[in-house]
Amino acid sequence: MDLKNIISALSKKSNLPERSIKWYVRRAYILGMKDSTPRKKGLDVNERTISDTVCRVFNITNDQLTSANRNRNIVDARKVFIHHYYPVARSQRQVAEHLKAVKRSTVACSMKSYAELYSVDRSFKEKADMVSAILYEDKEPNN
Repeated sequence: MDLKNIISALSKKSNLPERSIKWYVRRAYILGMKDSTPRKKGLDVNERTISDTVCRVFNITNDQLTSANRNRNIVDARKVFIHHYYPVARSQRQVAEHLKAVKRSTVACSMKSYAELYSVDRSFKEKADMVSAILYEDKEPNN
């Protein structure tokens, strides 16, 4: 039985729509990649947890995240990191200081391009939703 049949069978047996079940399956897959240590509810979201989660979802290292590399996957990971870290840092300068090779103007541009990519690029949206699901367990991403 393949994954598509399992999802459709689960949606028939439960009152959840198929898109919600797909979200839970993706979330379970990513959470399975996380450490086996149990996660506390209301875990503080700080720069370390955000960078670790982004690196794990985008399959890059923390050094690559903070480097000046222009590889698309790494740039997309930086955009997701900036999107989640800016509310914690509360200043573009502090975000730029964490991402050593990035200037403040790059942070501002990344914040704008995140919204554009999120609405257009499907793979980027899926990865961004996975990061959100891991960081904020109680919130289901909008599909």
